[in-house]
Amino acid sequence: MKKIKSKRSGFTLIEVVIAIALGGLILIASSSLLISITQLWVKSEKLDSFQGHVHGVNTFLKKHFKESYFKINEKLPSLGWAKPPRITLGVNETLLSFYVRIPNPLFPINSPFPIVCYLRIDKDKGLSIIWHSFEKPEMGKEQEVFETEISPWAKRFKLHYYDPEKNAWEVLDKPRESKKATVSKESKAEGKLALPDFLEIQFEKEGEEELSTFIPLFPGYKGKEVLE
Repeated sequence: MKKIKSKRSGFTLIEVVIAIALGGLILIASSSLLISITQLWVKSEKLDSFQGHVHGVNTFLKKHFKESYFKINEKLPSLGWAKPPRITLGVNETLLSFYVRIPNPLFPINSPFPIVCYLRIDKDKGLSIIWHSFEKPEMGKEQEVFETEISPWAKRFKLHYYDPEKNAWEVLDKPRESKKATVSKESKAEGKLALPDFLEIQFEKEGEEELSTFIPLFPGYKGKEVLE
């Protein structure tokens, strides 16, 4: 009687070890891919939030700069360089001044008068607005002056001046003097300081991402077209 040999079933030890090793490699690769995708998504979400913040600051300032240029009241200070009352500034330091119509949630004050603002930036504290009411204080009282933080990520200003004679742009850290400058009443005693064509605000977040926003300081300018 012929004996029929049964077929071998199962795996050898070597095959099992190889299968485990391959499975481990696949698992590690899959985990690394998942972690990379997660990190990319989180970074993208943070960047979108950062970009949204920069866009919000740009929109707010652009709106109110434009309002200050087209004054609704001749007594209101025009967009220009000035020094706020009761605030100690550095030697030859002056701030960009504008006004804001109220009500505005950034300025919690019960007054029917506009708010006079001064834009200030500090590399450690960020961007803030020093402000006070346009209403004059009562006799014998000092003007109440406040400060509201706008952005902890704003680190520095850059002032872009266009020179039509040289057909070139000049980028400065401080305003330059000009006989034909647009100035506010408060800055006349300090000399005439020219408004730049563009205010650049440079933002940094956690020392990793960097963004700049350009705000025109004269009506009719369209940033991209002019810069090109």
